[in-house]
Amino acid sequence: MAESAQQYAPGTHPDLPPPASEIGVYGWLRHNLFSSWINTVLTVFALYLIYIAVPPVIQWTLLDADWTGETREDCSRVGACWVYIKVWWKQLMYGRYPDEELWRIRTAYIILIIAAIPLFLPRFEHKHWLGLFLL
Repeated sequence: MAESAQQYAPGTHPDLPPPASEIGVYGWLRHNLFSSWINTVLTVFALYLIYIAVPPVIQWTLLDADWTGETREDCSRVGACWVYIKVWWKQLMYGRYPDEELWRIRTAYIILIIAAIPLFLPRFEHKHWLGLFLL
């Protein structure tokens, strides 16, 4: 006899897995994005905004961007000017700090990165204190 057709005494039936509509990606979507008509409308509206906004940003930042050159005149002003970032990288990262003392800032960057690693470890207990310290 099939398991679904069997009769069990009250409180003795086997534990069954939850329905597929309640777990996994489908369940998460259903409970978080489509749980009511207003959430459905907001989800569709947000997806539409992403659809409208992301392609022009990618077009401007990557596809129409100027990547090579040495001066501002090398930029076409159609897309992003990554030449500016390449030329001014040291100024953006270190300001007017003297060249012979840049090791200090680089050391601080390394310490910051190493100190932030425990923030990504799930079992690290004192994240709030470390985060406050790094802030």
